[in-house]
Amino acid sequence: AISIADEPSNASSKGFSLKQMASLVNKSKLSEPHNQVPSLLKAAHLNNPKDSQWLDELDIALINHGYGVNRQRIQHIRNHDVDVWLYNMSNKRLAAGFFLWKHKLSGYLQWHARMPTADPYDPTDGREADYQFFYPQPRSCMALPDVDKGLFELAMGQYELRWYLWLDQQSSPQAEQLRQSIEKTLGESWLQAAKVDTLQLDHWRSQI
Repeated sequence: AISIADEPSNASSKGFSLKQMASLVNKSKLSEPHNQVPSLLKAAHLNNPKDSQWLDELDIALINHGYGVNRQRIQHIRNHDVDVWLYNMSNKRLAAGFFLWKHKLSGYLQWHARMPTADPYDPTDGREADYQFFYPQPRSCMALPDVDKGLFELAMGQYELRWYLWLDQQSSPQAEQLRQSIEKTLGESWLQAAKVDTLQLDHWRSQI
């Protein structure tokens, strides 16, 4: 997949033409022999309801709170034959686990971290700098590892997602009752799902 737009309705994107970018990608696909180059999927990060106007140009839509994350919005995207991902959500564990499972979404993407972008010799493949400078720390080795807790939240969400998918394969009355209870609590929107706290997530996993 290739990202052809990063939040196109933002003021900073003024003058940018997503349709033109999509056209260029389509032309490149037609110009290459299909047996040599795999088909490119066009993706975009959408964080504004206005971004819906671009759905017909995309294969993958990555959405967050700004765009609106609920069953109705997700189905609207799917009606355009576009795959749905989440990105940069407020609760990474919930987004990468239960919410993906409930709405059968294809993935979750988190960015904005201490990570250079792709090829350091290609200035066109990302917004963040490819080279970064970090000031010296007071001590050469910190007492605690400098790791963002979000990494562990993502890992836990992915771990739990496996259990929820396993639950879907169970046909016992207990499994069905638990599945219905979880889905009812999560509701149809991120606003409702985000009310679920860590203790509840732990309890559900223990029940499974």
